[in-house]
Amino acid sequence: MRLVTPVWLLQAANLCSGLGNAMVTLAIPWLVMERLGSATLAGLVLAAASLPPLFIAPLSGWLVDHIGRRAVSIGSDLLSALSVLAIPVVSLLYGLTPTTVVLLAVIGALFDPAGYTARAVSTKSGSTASMRAPSASPGSPGPRSPRG
Repeated sequence: MRLVTPVWLLQAANLCSGLGNAMVTLAIPWLVMERLGSATLAGLVLAAASLPPLFIAPLSGWLVDHIGRRAVSIGSDLLSALSVLAIPVVSLLYGLTPTTVVLLAVIGALFDPAGYTARAVSTKSGSTASMRAPSASPGSPGPRSPRG
């Protein structure tokens, strides 16, 4: 029996992604408060980053269906990570302005719904696959009925 199954790996990826999104959600307004000193702007950044998922979420299912669960999950997490990585790069090269912080927060939030949808669908199908009868392999029709 294997200790690390694909379902556990998927759950670990889901946990890492969720923790990363939660940290960014806390860190960006905090960064705005520390660097720009405006509580109003921090609230605006948080509100602006909350809007894209409302519009992107309905398209996420379509994207998962047409591109694939794994590709969407990995791609959205990579693009989200790149958008977070862009914050210190932009800060070092050009300095942070209210406009750049809002844009980077919105860009980062664009990718989260698709990744979450892909992982949620993968988790459901993965848990269903792990509940199959031991005699059934993924390509077989399963156990025979008693009638023959």
